[in-house]
Amino acid sequence: MTLLWRIILVILCPLVTYQHSLPSLPSYIGAVVEYTPVTKKSEDGRSPGDANADNYLKFIKKAKERLVDIIVFPESSLSLPSSDNKTIARSEAASYIPDPKDNVVPCHQKQDDPKKFASSLAKLSCGALDYQMYVVINHREKVDCQANTDGCPADGFLIYNTHVTFDRKGRVISRYRKYNLFGELGTNRTAWAEPTVFDTDFGVRFGQFICFDILFESPAVNLTRDLGVTDIVYSVHWYSELPYAFNNEVQAAWAYATDTNFLVSGHNNPVTGSGGSGIFIGRQGHAHTVSRDLPANVLVVSEIPKKINGKRTLAIDRSKLYTYEFDRSEISTSPEATAQPSGHYFYRTTDLSNYTSELIVTPEKNDETHYSKRLCNHGLCCDFELRVGFSKSIFEPGSAYYRYRLVAFNDQMSFAGRGSGRTQICGVIACLNETIDSCGRLLEPSEKMALPIKLEVDIKVPINRDERTVFLPVTLQRSGPVSSPLPLNVSEFKFVEDNERVEMGLRKARDDLLTFVVIGRNFGRNGAAGLPIFSVVIVLMVLASLVLAY
Repeated sequence: MTLLWRIILVILCPLVTYQHSLPSLPSYIGAVVEYTPVTKKSEDGRSPGDANADNYLKFIKKAKERLVDIIVFPESSLSLPSSDNKTIARSEAASYIPDPKDNVVPCHQKQDDPKKFASSLAKLSCGALDYQMYVVINHREKVDCQANTDGCPADGFLIYNTHVTFDRKGRVISRYRKYNLFGELGTNRTAWAEPTVFDTDFGVRFGQFICFDILFESPAVNLTRDLGVTDIVYSVHWYSELPYAFNNEVQAAWAYATDTNFLVSGHNNPVTGSGGSGIFIGRQGHAHTVSRDLPANVLVVSEIPKKINGKRTLAIDRSKLYTYEFDRSEISTSPEATAQPSGHYFYRTTDLSNYTSELIVTPEKNDETHYSKRLCNHGLCCDFELRVGFSKSIFEPGSAYYRYRLVAFNDQMSFAGRGSGRTQICGVIACLNETIDSCGRLLEPSEKMALPIKLEVDIKVPINRDERTVFLPVTLQRSGPVSSPLPLNVSEFKFVEDNERVEMGLRKARDDLLTFVVIGRNFGRNGAAGLPIFSVVIVLMVLASLVLAY
């Protein structure tokens, strides 16, 4: 926007502040974004960072039409490098990011500033100012250091994966550097996780974390359990894994377990199984979720009930839900108008070889059976009550259909080789056949499919209150021949936790289950996210010196 237009906006601002949610109101308006980024330099020489920032402004402008107070953008979808040289690419699109205590507005930067901000950062500061909206982005950050000393790389920069929040005046009011890195070679991390919050003029304090952080106690659980934060903004570039970590599946489970308002924006790239966005209202369930098997650029807007003194006075009002999908004429990375969903999703599968499991018995005829079962694994015993129906009348010869297994697990779990954590699992998962190797896989849309098995299940898991464990209801359902698997909403299951056990059960029989498990993340016996390579080297050197000294 021109300087004149900004001056006009500043003059008119007092006249339009009534559009902002007030601290006294029981709700605010939030927006999340599913976005497929530009990854290459354009023919006219425009960088990916500038192209993505311009696209972000289109989302912000559209969100302003719905009086949005705060909008969240995905991880690693803005400041992308264009160079194929890894040394150059590491810092190419990174920017200096001001300390929030300095109240800096990057939109107002001077051209001769020796620490000039990247134009992608400055543009979005201007967008927050122009459209009077809190804007949360994920941007690569560079910090000067003394080259080749104390872990500083040869180029003289520490590089962070950083959340940045602008207020309605375009000021940087929050900065969080991702701690639990998912590999991310060339990216640094802070000495410890730094739980970071920011306050808004509509009376809500937000916490924030990024992608892989969700699987660890710090900073994610620290924010809600220790700091009492009720609303979280979360940027993610997820890589889906079945049966327990399909994008929205994880998001819904975490929001329910912590009873937080969870605003999730996902980097969309179906080729790598990346995507998944949504607005989750704690134990009220999800207002809306997005997960696509095609490139997509989707804005989701919802009224979000505030949680005040531990309670929400409003329920989810879906009449106030708004979604807008940008087409190719608006954003170049959108699919062609003629493109149709295939129903094929890329994903990893979890190694189930160390699980205790048992195939669920199904009746041979059009019948129903009811039975109890206990499975144990490394000291954890899961109790199941099952009612299994089989409708042979709807099953045609040659049709493919899901079988189901009970599973129990209590051990260190690898998170795609990028970290690990003590994890307890009790539940039911879908399989392509009778073998456990076929579990955590989806039938192909091209296959002739039947759904002859209906399940009712109730799961009981014992609790050891001496350990720091968070229990999550992890669910996934098949939602149609060309629709993404989605988590169950809260009205479809029960989840009760007391001092002795967790109990989770379906409210009615279902023929579309993919995953229905209780997962306990035991942070008292936790693993860790992958350390940067220089940290590993330092640890090894220290150990070696101790051995030699001994």
